[in-house]
Amino acid sequence: MINYSMPFIKHLLLFIALCISNNIISQSIIKVFVDAPKTAKIEKEFMVTVAIQKQQEGTGKLIYKLPKGFEAYPKDIGKAIFKFEDNTIRLFWVKLPSQNTFIASFMVKITNDAKIGYQAINGHFLFNSHIKREKINLTPFYIEVIR
Repeated sequence: MINYSMPFIKHLLLFIALCISNNIISQSIIKVFVDAPKTAKIEKEFMVTVAIQKQQEGTGKLIYKLPKGFEAYPKDIGKAIFKFEDNTIRLFWVKLPSQNTFIASFMVKITNDAKIGYQAINGHFLFNSHIKREKINLTPFYIEVIR
């Protein structure tokens, strides 16, 4: 019997959601899905997984603005370049992976400087190819910071 880990199962569920979403008619050539916990404790860390579905080759940049007291570092980003400064995460792909669907993940740590309560995390994805340039504003996700 195979024992699958929770991160593997989460990645699998994100991949399934992307496959199902192929049936949705959309003008966008990029779709982005995010998986993050609903709560996080101060001085603990959690993983954010982002699944990106694309229809053509190009470059991409994923940008998330984190609240004060949040820190981030890369987990599984493939060939992306990761930067974290001024509470902003930037993942940049000089060339997006060849697969139509790919996953990147990063870790977020909550420090003592974070506010207790619900915190919004906003972001967007920038896509550029020789055919099209697109900015996708991502749906904010909320994390309840607890002690």
